[in-house]
Amino acid sequence: MATFSKYYKKEITDAVATEGTANKLKLALFTTAHPYANASTQEHYADISANECTGAGYTAGGKLLTSVASTNAGDKARLTADNVVWNAITVSARYAVLYNTDTGHIRAQYDFGSEKSVTAGTLTLAWSAFGVFEIL
Repeated sequence: MATFSKYYKKEITDAVATEGTANKLKLALFTTAHPYANASTQEHYADISANECTGAGYTAGGKLLTSVASTNAGDKARLTADNVVWNAITVSARYAVLYNTDTGHIRAQYDFGSEKSVTAGTLTLAWSAFGVFEIL
């Protein structure tokens, strides 16, 4: 089994961070019927968009990530960004998907563990201490 150097991990997160600083990274919300189970056949936003959430205050395609950056943490590389906030939203979501708006390529998927519902309220997706993602 191979391991990647911290420099290569940083190159990967730098590339994704560049997408973010160019306003090309969006986070979209998906229902419990979200089909992204097989990355080899569902690698683009268009492959899964039929199960994107709908509701008041939610715009198809999701929200742009802001303040995107790449950092090193020891031998790990992290992608960080501001939390994503939807105000005055009515939605039920189980998953969030990070994707590149130019290519449609999916970068990451997040499972909330159960369906989360908000009615005419605020939905905040707060990143963990590890950021948007971390490459170990």
